[in-house]
Amino acid sequence: MRLKISVWGGQAFGREKGKWKVKVTGGRHSIVNSKLSILNFSGQTLIETVVALAVVIVLVASLLSVSIVSVRSATLSRNQAVASQLAYKELENVRNARDSSPTWSSFYNQFVSGICTSTCYTSCNSASCTLYSSGVKTVTANDVGTTFTVSISGSAISSDTIQAKSSVGWTDSSGTHTQVLVTKFTAWQ
Repeated sequence: MRLKISVWGGQAFGREKGKWKVKVTGGRHSIVNSKLSILNFSGQTLIETVVALAVVIVLVASLLSVSIVSVRSATLSRNQAVASQLAYKELENVRNARDSSPTWSSFYNQFVSGICTSTCYTSCNSASCTLYSSGVKTVTANDVGTTFTVSISGSAISSDTIQAKSSVGWTDSSGTHTQVLVTKFTAWQ
């Protein structure tokens, strides 16, 4: 309830109990009871607060979802980079095994028709690399915290060329992933 009393020449015609506020508009004065005005507009302030709170909640939720997607993408990229390095290292180990083998035919027979008919993996020391036929090896990258499985498979292209495929797999919050590198080894000696 709002009480408005019009005044001409600055004199009020009547007075209610409470404080008066004078507002000058043009040459005419208006007196408004400030206690009654506050009571009329208190509900509007509550609605504005609820709307503002809803806007803040929507903004925070959208920023949080963008952050989650960003962290997942960064984790996937990091794991892909580590997997590529592991796959490349495994192919280099096969290259070292080829180079340390006494003859091309012994490496060829071991890799294509012997140990690596389905999958194999390598193990290297300072002198040479050896192929093992137990399937895959498991590598945990300490700086990443993800466990990777590494394997090699090979196939003969010709009597002096082998195609080797290095596969690295891992599982994270986005699912199961595989990184594959393929190269060819030839009888270069």
